[in-house]
Amino acid sequence: MDKQYNLAEIFDIAIQIEINGAGFYREVAAKQSIPAVKAFLLDLADQEDGHEQLFRKMQNRFADNSDVDALNDEFAMLYMQTEASNYVFKSENMPTTVADMLLRDVLKLAMERERDSILFFMGLKFLMRKSADKEVINNLIEEEQFHLATLAQFSKEYGLEH
Repeated sequence: MDKQYNLAEIFDIAIQIEINGAGFYREVAAKQSIPAVKAFLLDLADQEDGHEQLFRKMQNRFADNSDVDALNDEFAMLYMQTEASNYVFKSENMPTTVADMLLRDVLKLAMERERDSILFFMGLKFLMRKSADKEVINNLIEEEQFHLATLAQFSKEYGLEH
């Protein structure tokens, strides 16, 4: 592993995941001509914006608190440091443009990124000691799982599943 990440940097990555995800959904939505598809994607983008704000609040609380008890254990931190080096919705991991992608491929890519986000956030949850913090992360995980399920259902309804 090339770099060691601290909790603030891991929250930076979680925030960037949400920013990149929202941008991805907005970019894809802008290319859609079907109003229901556009609205669906813009709703996902708005939800990612909400996740970003939650992570910012958590990051600020930990930064202001400097609470050493915030971290659960060294193994969890090592796991997150490893995951952080491959974080999802990373700009360089995204296609340069979605303009030429078929909706089926866009939805498949979005589902892959949602799965990656879930795994990243599960690791983040293990870093937290306080049950309230774990619950916040768990709620975000459930929302990402809902995104994944709705993307899959949307693909099925539009006959785009593989």
